[in-house]
Amino acid sequence: MSSDDGLLNKSSIVHQLHGILKPFLLRRLKTEVERDLPPKKEYLLYAPLTRPQKDMYQAIVRRDIRNYLIAMKAGDAPPPADNEEDAKKEVTEDATSNGRASRRRKDVDYRIEENDSKWLRKLEQQAAKEPSPPPVKTVADLARDKYNQAVKNVNNMKLQNLVMQLRKVSSHPFLFDWPVDEESGDYIVNDDLVNASGKMLLLNRLLDALFARKHKVLIFSQFTTMLDVIEDWARVYKKFKVCRIDGKTSQEDRRAQMDEFNNGGDSKDAPNLFLLSTRAGGLGINLVAADTVIFFDQDWSEYDCQRPED
Repeated sequence: MSSDDGLLNKSSIVHQLHGILKPFLLRRLKTEVERDLPPKKEYLLYAPLTRPQKDMYQAIVRRDIRNYLIAMKAGDAPPPADNEEDAKKEVTEDATSNGRASRRRKDVDYRIEENDSKWLRKLEQQAAKEPSPPPVKTVADLARDKYNQAVKNVNNMKLQNLVMQLRKVSSHPFLFDWPVDEESGDYIVNDDLVNASGKMLLLNRLLDALFARKHKVLIFSQFTTMLDVIEDWARVYKKFKVCRIDGKTSQEDRRAQMDEFNNGGDSKDAPNLFLLSTRAGGLGINLVAADTVIFFDQDWSEYDCQRPED
């Protein structure tokens, strides 16, 4: 039997299965369910990159994002390699100045004590001494520690996927480095969070206009970290009542938040903004109260990314 015969048999089996299952499947069109439903309107809004986004975008394209992030996190802290080389050079010069090898031997006292009691008392006296205070770090030591911590943080990031990093920086640069308030230790939520991203600047104006007209909005994002940024901005900075569903939300919280969003009405305490991750938002979600949907970061695979002709 040829391969063509096998394909024909498979297609006939599929058609037979469709005929068997057709009486048990209910397929309804939107026009058949609700004839008064208004037509869907789609708007594609473009947001320009801010200066921090442009700089980080160019670093990703140059494949220099790791050094860029280390320099941004470390600030003016110098890399420890230069200090270590200077220290090694000083030790080598010290050791070779007397014609000896670079490694010095510690002098050992081989004298024998007169008796064991005296030697034991000496050990007890040494053990009874208070521990010496920790050494005070110099400015160079603190800078070296800051640089090493920056390298450690950047090494924990997954920066191998170039397209994924470009998608992240197009959404918000805080997905790479979210500044922390030195006094409270919390992530900063102020004007800098909005001004750092072109999309956040646009979202800020868009939501103010929508909520002034009593709209209820859903925001989808493929990154839960981006949802964290939007949620903190909406709750802390804008004082919005927000609901959220992602992969970590339990079934009980899902039902409770959907019921609160759909049945809250026009009261002041009713949430008017719902944040959803793209994957979790497609599983058993019924948010009929919403009339506006915002896709914060559209999947790039849906578009043909071609280089423009010269």
